[in-house]
Amino acid sequence: MYFHATLSLIGQLLDELAILWVFMAAYSLFFPKKYYPKVFRNDRKAFSVFMFFSAIFATGMSIWKPIVNAFVLMGMGVPTMVMMYRELQ
Repeated sequence: MYFHATLSLIGQLLDELAILWVFMAAYSLFFPKKYYPKVFRNDRKAFSVFMFFSAIFATGMSIWKPIVNAFVLMGMGVPTMVMMYRELQ
C-alpha cells in the first residue's frame, strides 16, 4: 500500500503499463479460440499480432493522455473476469 501511495505519475504509469502488457501477453497465450472475433478465424498468430499492436497503441495513448490507461485496464479486466467465470463453470 505504501508503494502505491507514494508513486509519482511516471511511476504509476510504468506500473500500469506493465499490467497492460501482462494482460496483452496473457490474452495472446491463453485466450480460448471459441471467444475469438470472427475476423481472426481461429488463427492464434494473427490474434497475437493484433494484441501486440493493441498494446503498442494503448501504450502510446497512455503516454499521450495518462487517464486513458485506467479505462483501458478496466475495459480489459471486465471481459477477463466474465471469460474466467464462464470457463470455470
